Amino acid sequence: MELTYTNVNGYLIPNLTYKSGEQMEQLGKYGFLRRDYLKNHRNSTYQVMLLQDTIGEHLLEVDKAAREREEVILKQLEKKEPLPDKIITVLIVFAILKGLPKKLTALYDVNDSVESLD
Repeated sequence: MELTYTNVNGYLIPNLTYKSGEQMEQLGKYGFLRRDYLKNHRNSTYQVMLLQDTIGEHLLEVDKAAREREEVILKQLEKKEPLPDKIITVLIVFAILKGLPKKLTALYDVNDSVESLD
């Protein structure tokens, strides 16, 4: 591998590239959370991974594992307590809303304190 340099005010700065930049564009929520954790609580590990250009691969791996785990947990939760049908949900919401006063602002007095519904 041949290094090229850029002259900046008499100093030769190497033109370095890293592959993690492309991987960082693919990161999701959990990858960014892991990156922030490493930066704030394991800074030396973060710096080593950054210098070794392994940070992008690591963050993608963590993001993928977390998303897979999230899917498993949501499926287990749905199996344990299934979501109600849409029609039942609409009926419940309608019944709840029908029982509320016409103006929700009528619940509040001038001092923004809640009045009794009795």
